[in-house]
Amino acid sequence: MRAMRISILLALTSVLLVSLAASAAPGAGRLPHEDYQELLRYQILGPDVDPPQREYTFFSAVPIGEEQRDELEGAGLSLVSAFGNRGVVRGPLPAFDGLGPGQVDLPWILELLPEVPPVASQESVPAPIDIEAAIQALKIPEVHKKDITGTNVTVGIIDGQFTGALGQSLGEERVQYFKVEYTRGLPTGIVPMGDDDFAAVWSSHGEQCAEGVLAVAPDANLVMMLVTSVQDYMFFLSEIAAGKVEIDVLSDSLAIFPPEDHSDGLGPIAQAGNAVFDSGVFYSKSLGNMGSGGPGSHSYYGGIWEDVEGNSVHNFTPDEDEYLERNTLAFQVHDYPSFYSVTLWVLLSWDGWEYQVRNPDTSDPWTQEEYITVQDLDMNIWYDDGTLPRIVYRANRDQLQYAYPDSWGHGRLSVRPLEAADIRNPRPGRYLIEVRNVTEDHKALQATERDDIELRLYVFTQGPAELTMEQHTPEGSIINMAGAHEVTAVGALEWESNAWRLADYSSQGPTSDGRLKPELVAPTNYASEISVWGVSDGTSASAPLVAGVAALLRGANPTLSPSEVRDILTGTASPQCGKLRSGGPCNTSVVDPELCVEWSYSVGCGIPNALAAVERALAMAEEQLEPEEKEEETEPSDEEQPASGEKETGPDSEEENQTDEG
Repeated sequence: MRAMRISILLALTSVLLVSLAASAAPGAGRLPHEDYQELLRYQILGPDVDPPQREYTFFSAVPIGEEQRDELEGAGLSLVSAFGNRGVVRGPLPAFDGLGPGQVDLPWILELLPEVPPVASQESVPAPIDIEAAIQALKIPEVHKKDITGTNVTVGIIDGQFTGALGQSLGEERVQYFKVEYTRGLPTGIVPMGDDDFAAVWSSHGEQCAEGVLAVAPDANLVMMLVTSVQDYMFFLSEIAAGKVEIDVLSDSLAIFPPEDHSDGLGPIAQAGNAVFDSGVFYSKSLGNMGSGGPGSHSYYGGIWEDVEGNSVHNFTPDEDEYLERNTLAFQVHDYPSFYSVTLWVLLSWDGWEYQVRNPDTSDPWTQEEYITVQDLDMNIWYDDGTLPRIVYRANRDQLQYAYPDSWGHGRLSVRPLEAADIRNPRPGRYLIEVRNVTEDHKALQATERDDIELRLYVFTQGPAELTMEQHTPEGSIINMAGAHEVTAVGALEWESNAWRLADYSSQGPTSDGRLKPELVAPTNYASEISVWGVSDGTSASAPLVAGVAALLRGANPTLSPSEVRDILTGTASPQCGKLRSGGPCNTSVVDPELCVEWSYSVGCGIPNALAAVERALAMAEEQLEPEEKEEETEPSDEEQPASGEKETGPDSEEENQTDEG
């Protein structure tokens, strides 16, 4: 029946798609297309009503400072927050008119994107196991018997929600809470959180992460850092790297969107994580929950461009008989309570980042070879109600608008290879994603379509709505910080049928440049006393456990560097390859001689063995003792022994000891 319906739709939909391609809507300048269309409707139909408000992430050609803030305010816009070359701007929709097609207001603003707040890496899962079972899997109780519990070690928790519960129970000496302070949109420092900054009891994600750390390292101190935007996130990381936030270990269970690189660890977010590591802080990062097709809140598709018809539309499947099945990616948004607020996000990126297509000296003019390497892809989102699919979102930003010198003086690539769709309170049902290459529409550039484009689609919901995606690829489903070279990425293991297995939703490597991710996996779905739901889940719950083990290592041997902590954890890990659905057998070829010899791109080097890791850390501490310290601990040499018949004297002599005891 389904095949018959699609066959009937074939002719109609083909005509519709071809028609849209032939008469593509004009570019919306730096505004998202849907918002530009609403701006036009408002200017025509609604000037007598209050204009709608908009908030965007924007990227700047220059670092954002007071001069840029003042220019925004002069245009009727407010700078919400900024750090480096990215920020968030808010204002009435008409104030953004100068950023529409052909407009040159605020030329240093290169592009606008919908604001994507940080997302907690959680998933709905079955009934939890006891926390004791989770820490037993890491061999934690045996370490605690050695009286190694994380004393004098400080762990940072970077998260978007804190209730203050741990601070109330453990006291200010053990737990501190901080946020970023802004003055008219620019960060001025880090200050303690106020009463209004704490979340309601059911929003306990940050506390749950801290709970996982304390289950492993119960005597560690905690620094809780509140992140409500990517700007907060980047500012905290810069302050940690500068030594202004003093921690030994960082635990991070936030998913940061949109992508800032090609999953190769070369974007600004990943570089900020590397800087934290270089400053002496071990960094444990949740890998992400993009590995499953659903039902769940996240899914991912990655592939190489294919176009069997030559109509500039990507083929998601090789099915040549069914037009819709081949040329669109389908996913289902499941029913959810109508009184909840839900946002459906669809993010498309590809291999056209500036560092991939430009030589390092960006002052050189663009060459023909460079700008034809850049591609302009568009994305359409359709809703399929069983009759004729209709477009509900059109993402058609112009990726080539700055690829050549123009009247604004931009002679370099500045628009990211990214399309973003945010659909508020989506109607439950079936959606279709179409990806179209419109590079050849740029006749002035003589740009040509490439047939080797590497596509990446991230589909997820914010709010209590799940989705199921028909075509998905767990491999390579990592983003931003999870791909950083120096950061330790952690996947999730669930307890099933009396064994640990890879959670279906846990993202998988490799990075796009072929590196091993994740490095480690750890238990998830364990009981929580802090969560009102009674469970900590997702890769959010796994990364804090590894951070806790790192705290034990730093407690056992404070001289360990972050790279030594990572090498100990990976080198002593218990391989998990081939167990149930853990992603196949181990690969025994060495990725890194100091990493591990048994690994897979789904479970990394395996699950940490805290006992073996701590014993190695203690052995390294013993080896690091200074020669004179070693001499003090050894017996005197023969030359130093008292001569025959002579009595040994001194505070440690047997005679004096006997006298003292008497």
